[in-house]
Amino acid sequence: MQHRRAYFWAENFACDPRGISDTLGLTPSEVWVAGGTRLRGGRVASVNSWEIESQLGDSTAPLDEHIANLLDLVGPRLATLRRTVAPLDTGINCVDYFPEFQGNGFHLSLELLRRLVDLQLSVDFDLYGSPSRDS
Repeated sequence: MQHRRAYFWAENFACDPRGISDTLGLTPSEVWVAGGTRLRGGRVASVNSWEIESQLGDSTAPLDEHIANLLDLVGPRLATLRRTVAPLDTGINCVDYFPEFQGNGFHLSLELLRRLVDLQLSVDFDLYGSPSRDS
């Protein structure tokens, strides 16, 4: 089971996804091409999308470390990407699985929040809990 991960995403762009890769100087973890990429459930991607996972991988590192890693990866070239590719939506998605519903949380420091605001990035949290095996 996956524990904790985060990824940067860019979507709703008209260019070939290689344009995103070239501008950021990064290799994506996943790419979807509108009308051409089959998604789970047999659907076809409706928008172009580009993602890169945190370099911390699927780990137990805190979510704020995953976010900081992504900001270090994409931050230096994000302004160039936005000038080069328009329209473009961007953000960070965090995923965490908790063994129990209660007593879990995460911390986002003021410094990290400032970095996110300065880069104009939204953040989504997908948080999943499951009852303990003892219940």
